[in-house]
Amino acid sequence: MVNETTLQKTVSKQREMLTALLSESMSELAEACADKLENRQALHIPLISQMKKSEFCKYLWGVDKAGRQITEDVTSTGFKTGQVGRDRAARPYLQRALTGDDYYSSEAYLSRNR
Repeated sequence: MVNETTLQKTVSKQREMLTALLSESMSELAEACADKLENRQALHIPLISQMKKSEFCKYLWGVDKAGRQITEDVTSTGFKTGQVGRDRAARPYLQRALTGDDYYSSEAYLSRNR
């Protein structure tokens, strides 16, 4: 059985690797989206473009400063509709992002979405 210290080290290393893989591309995506926040259709364009290059993402979407979703979910096969207006502010993965951090990899999270 793996002891907690070894498990914690393994998880920490994996998070470092994910940060290295994702932080730059997500920062570039944020910059590409910044001037399109008032135009949902225009905002979808960089999200779709990034999703085509993102093998580790299930969904990409934009939120406003309050954590309310302002785009549809962009998936590898198109859109998951009906998500605009969804309040994601209380979600664990969004908590630090709303404080203004440039990039944050949240703790492991079990999605309610299957």
